Amino acid sequence: MFTSGILKADAATLESTSNSPDLEAYKAIVNTSMSWCANAADTFQHLQINLGQLRNVTSIDIQGYKPGFVTYIKSFMVSYTKTGAWEYFKDNSNNYKIFSNAPTDENEIINHPLPLSATKIRINPQSWENWICLKIELYTCDPVDGDFSDWSPWGECMANSTQKRSRACDSPPPARGGLDCNGNFTMTRQCTPNITGRLTSLLFKNLQKFLKQFCCFYSIEIVWEFVPNAKIHRLKNVIIPVAASVTTSAVISGSLGLIYWIIKNKLTKV
Repeated sequence: MFTSGILKADAATLESTSNSPDLEAYKAIVNTSMSWCANAADTFQHLQINLGQLRNVTSIDIQGYKPGFVTYIKSFMVSYTKTGAWEYFKDNSNNYKIFSNAPTDENEIINHPLPLSATKIRINPQSWENWICLKIELYTCDPVDGDFSDWSPWGECMANSTQKRSRACDSPPPARGGLDCNGNFTMTRQCTPNITGRLTSLLFKNLQKFLKQFCCFYSIEIVWEFVPNAKIHRLKNVIIPVAASVTTSAVISGSLGLIYWIIKNKLTKV
């Protein structure tokens, strides 16, 4: 039988009767650095899992707080609902089942068979070591519908004044015949390119062709620099010979000065 963990670390999926500061219910995922810890040590506490739809659960993992903190539950009960009325999970003798195969420390993960169909499940600790702290994972053999990841950051503003961002259908990806994500994988918006006095890579290539005619005829040396973080080229220096073995870009007169002005003006207006 195929199974897969289905829990997501968010407040819509995991909630609780109470929690200690910074140890909220949504952090209760096995093999993560944090955990859920109750704000009181009594048998009225529970961790609730909201499945969002009717799911055929096969088993549950139980783990304690985190390395170095000897804190975990020793036994628990499970209640669940399909449509509204809650009921406790029962054993083969039709008695309320107490799951008592406890971890031996805060690191060990214990898997408990839990064959039931539910939309919501509650883990109700009955005994514990030092405090009520818990991490869990649920497994199912149901089809898994795909869900989107978060949007990526907006990309570079292109020469056509647009930029894009994207997301993937991988949180989780569809599995075992589940539905694909329904929505856009990319998004485009208008933007204003920041190219005053600068050139994007595309404009750089086009303008470089334009400037070659001046370079070749008047022996002008154009020095470009590439700005990696911004992915742009910009003019660093223009060196124009005005006398034998002398180069300068500070004082230029005559026709050479006019060409220098054309180059600089072209850059500032691109």
